[in-house]
Formats: sequence, C-alpha cells, structure tokens
Amino acid sequence: MERYALSKLVFALFVFLLSGGLAAADEEASTIEPTVECGEAPAVGTDAEGGSPKPIEDEVLALLYEENCAFCHGYDGTPILPGTPNFAEGERLEKCNAALLVTMKMGKNDMPPWEDVLSLHEQRQLLNFVRRFVAGEK
Repeated sequence: MERYALSKLVFALFVFLLSGGLAAADEEASTIEPTVECGEAPAVGTDAEGGSPKPIEDEVLALLYEENCAFCHGYDGTPILPGTPNFAEGERLEKCNAALLVTMKMGKNDMPPWEDVLSLHEQRQLLNFVRRFVAGEK
C-alpha cells in the first residue's frame, strides 16, 4: 500500500512540475490585485514621523525617473517595454494614489518591487511627477 501512495505522490509531483510548477503559481499570484481602500489615504505630504518632508526638485525627480522607471515606462511616459502602462495616455493613472503606491511598493507582473530602492517619499513624489505626463508637462 505504501508503494502505491509513493508512486501517486511522485506522479503528482511530476504533473505539477510539468505544468510549470512554482513558476506558474508565482505568475498567477503576481496578477492578483491587492485590495486597497482609496477613500481615505494617508496624507501624501507626510513621512513616517508625521513631518512634512521637503518636496524633491523637478530635476532630481526627472533623474530618479530616468534611472528607475524610464527603461520600461519611457522617458515621456510612452512605454518602451510591451505591456507596460502608457502614462502619456493616462493608463492606470485613473487609480487612486494609495493603489498605485501599493503597486510601486510591491511590484506587479514584470514590474519589480521598489520598496527597497525608493523611499516612500520618493515614490509619492515620482507618482505626482508621472501624473504630470498626462497634462503634457515634463
């Protein structure tokens, strides 16, 4: 009886790996939208201590965007990487700041998480910077 159970387990593992295994499970999990309440988000201009950090200058924001975002999202918001939202046309920017900040922090699909690269203040400032692409500002 044990031998039959072991062969069933080996067969199940083989089918799991053949179907893509953990890679398929990771891909499926990365497409799940996090639940975000957009009605009441924390104040955009405050940091973790409750203070108001200084705004980042436009030149510095442009450099941060070029170094971290432009490779996929394009220098003017027109995507370079296929499947990337077109910020110049406002794609995904209809979402509230809280939802977009979760995506920036945690990543989504091919987009990596930025929580260990950019501070929350930098992420918020970059989001405001990107929203200006729709208005034609740079």
